[in-house]
Amino acid sequence: MAQTRLAPKKIRGGKMCLAFIRYALNPTVYEAPEMDETDWELLFRFSERHAILGVVFEGLKHLEGNGVKPPHTVLKKWAESSMKIEKKNIMVNQATAKLYQKMKGDGFKCCVLKGQGNNLMYPNMYCRVSGDIDIWLASTREKQPNVRKVLEYVREHNPKGRTIYHHIDYGDFEGIDVEVHYRPSFMNSLFYNHRLQKWFMQQADAQFENYVELPGNAGVIAVPKPEFNVVFQLTHIYSHLLNHGIGLRQLIDYYYVLQSVKDKNGMEETLRYLGLDKIAGAVMWVLHNMLGLDEQYLVYTMDEQRGRVLGKEIMSGGNFGNKIPVNSNTYGKKKPLWLFYVKKNIQRLSKDIQMVRYFPSECLGEPIFRWWHFFWRQLH
Repeated sequence: MAQTRLAPKKIRGGKMCLAFIRYALNPTVYEAPEMDETDWELLFRFSERHAILGVVFEGLKHLEGNGVKPPHTVLKKWAESSMKIEKKNIMVNQATAKLYQKMKGDGFKCCVLKGQGNNLMYPNMYCRVSGDIDIWLASTREKQPNVRKVLEYVREHNPKGRTIYHHIDYGDFEGIDVEVHYRPSFMNSLFYNHRLQKWFMQQADAQFENYVELPGNAGVIAVPKPEFNVVFQLTHIYSHLLNHGIGLRQLIDYYYVLQSVKDKNGMEETLRYLGLDKIAGAVMWVLHNMLGLDEQYLVYTMDEQRGRVLGKEIMSGGNFGNKIPVNSNTYGKKKPLWLFYVKKNIQRLSKDIQMVRYFPSECLGEPIFRWWHFFWRQLH
């Protein structure tokens, strides 16, 4: 059992925020850092930027018995945000269960990715900030995703749904955006992506049959098993790091994924076979050294050099990063749309150059995958 480690009593900035997050995640092992009024404001903004307000608010609840409280104005703002997060989760739970039953009733094998399935791993299943609904539909009869069948099905609902390699936009369902996946995720390296897609299909049936009950009697859905999530959500983190911007929300999800794993046998070999060894080592270092996850839960050897690179990206970015606009339509009202795509591609090339030393297969494969993906989209 891990021994109690106390947080430094006088720290500031990002270190102070991380110290409190470690306390919020595991108050039996860590102590909250000493904080003044400006620190509480900073922690609120930091948590908001990383979409973890509800998680950190759980730490505030543990402070009540210690006689330590943030200023009333901050506490009130935090409590209101936490209530909104809880209400949104209740709404998304209900919508997710209805959508799952609808698609299953329409003859598809279904599995809800991330989102409300991840919530079930948290001590408070309503504290995680919910987003859109990601649902995986697939036919595993021939161990291949039935892309065309899924596209035809979704386009009956949303004829103009944006299509990319692993999912299509379903549009709105009871006020929630939905992405329908025919592949859970992907990698830039064509070689490792081929292995990954084959591995996904080999594991698919077990995920479609892993039924869970959503809280509040919202309904039953299928979600991936933790062992599947070790691979799937690691590829999601990889993609965020290189393409979208990475924040603590994705890492805290993975924190709870690893705590849920029951069988680690062969996992290290699988991650190496799928080309995920370098990002795995970085993530293990971040989870242990920044978020305080006990070493017993790690599934790969920590890589300090890459971990520090990942940690720097997390601390400078936030959820989805804070860089160029992601809404091309909004951007297009001010400047030509082609300029948005030029800047977006320049940004991605710049990130490839910056990260190629640490993650060579993904960075070198990204320009090739981008051209291949362009022709794939024209076909579909």
